[in-house]
Amino acid sequence: MSLDSSIRLLCTADLHLGRYPSRVPIGRPDLSVEFVWERIIDYAIQERVDALVLAGDLVDQDNKFFESYGPLERGLLRLAEAGIHTYAVTGNHDYDVLPRLHGVLKPEFFHLLGQGGIWEESTLIRGGDPVLGFLGRSFRSRTERISPLIGIPELRADVPVIGIVHGDLNAKSSMYAPLPESDLKRVPVASWILGHIHSPSRLDHRSGSILYPGSPQPLDPGEAGAHGPYIVEVHPDGRVEMEQVVLASVKYASCDVDLSDVDGEDGFEGAVLEAVRDACRREIDTNDRLRHVVYRPRYVGRTAVDRDIEKLHAYARANLVIPVGEACATIDSFTPATSPAVDLEMISTAGGPLAELARTMLMLENGDDAGELQQLVRDIRHSLERVARSSAYRPLREHGHEDDSEVADVTMMLGRQGMLLLDELMSQTRRGIS
Repeated sequence: MSLDSSIRLLCTADLHLGRYPSRVPIGRPDLSVEFVWERIIDYAIQERVDALVLAGDLVDQDNKFFESYGPLERGLLRLAEAGIHTYAVTGNHDYDVLPRLHGVLKPEFFHLLGQGGIWEESTLIRGGDPVLGFLGRSFRSRTERISPLIGIPELRADVPVIGIVHGDLNAKSSMYAPLPESDLKRVPVASWILGHIHSPSRLDHRSGSILYPGSPQPLDPGEAGAHGPYIVEVHPDGRVEMEQVVLASVKYASCDVDLSDVDGEDGFEGAVLEAVRDACRREIDTNDRLRHVVYRPRYVGRTAVDRDIEKLHAYARANLVIPVGEACATIDSFTPATSPAVDLEMISTAGGPLAELARTMLMLENGDDAGELQQLVRDIRHSLERVARSSAYRPLREHGHEDDSEVADVTMMLGRQGMLLLDELMSQTRRGIS
């Protein structure tokens, strides 16, 4: 039968119940994964969605059985009492523990699909009629090197179908269920809901869409940006619309701290305090559900404390807690983008190595595209790329954690190192070292 009204799903994955976000104060219940899980349940009931979809790694690992049981049971029973079904699959973290929890709970409204690695269908019934199908497959072991898309049954044609699976999109050599995008697109589902990647992402194609809802509560600084489940609405004409609902109480972010006028410890702390507080206020203005923001500051400007930033930052990181309304902010690691407080124009007019280096720094600052300078930048970028692709970094690439920031920011890095060299040469000149 065809839909006579839209079906609304709340979709998420990678909760990792039993785990606590890193770099935040320990023991705060409002920063826990369980807190956001309760928010998800509250939102689902408040919005009267038709179903909750969970795409794996609901529980962090098998030794978290008892820690996860209470929050999971309470949430699923509240959904069932509200008449809301839950459709779930297991991932590489909960492949063993989630079936055990399912066996203990046995709620009528909790459907754990595809146990044993066998694709399984289930149908949502509304008013006595089938309105939406769910096709899911669960992990059967901690690692799976073969694509789970083999063996998908023929789909029912009378209602739209939502596919649910946990795995690594376009990661051919992944140990965690590689999912070729081309194979996903060939399955005629209205949308795929995927788990495993913690950063939210969405890919639309001609026959449907592919959604990684990401972790509803970010778990470490590598999971920056907005986090929360997605409302996925399946319309009668087959269209699928998606919108993120930001429910996370923690956020990892970055902000610039200008140290241009800073010449000592007090000035440094004041600059950090002002920049982070302003950034956090802006975050809270757009999302009053936040309770803690962890910033990775990027220090910029020519400053007299250029050489002391690491020491000054370490002290601030250990001691600085900035309250902003009901939330607070702290700082984590930093990105150096400052330079010594020197007059490059003046130094460049003299002779010798210092002047030559100063002229190179000016060209970098001004974005000049002199052939020799651009060749240097290309050579450095090529070297960094070669190192990043070496066998030593293969495990990171396979897990989707490759960091290309240094390659992308090679010009900034070159400028930073050049200014440090200039500062050292000037220091040696002042001390009379030849």
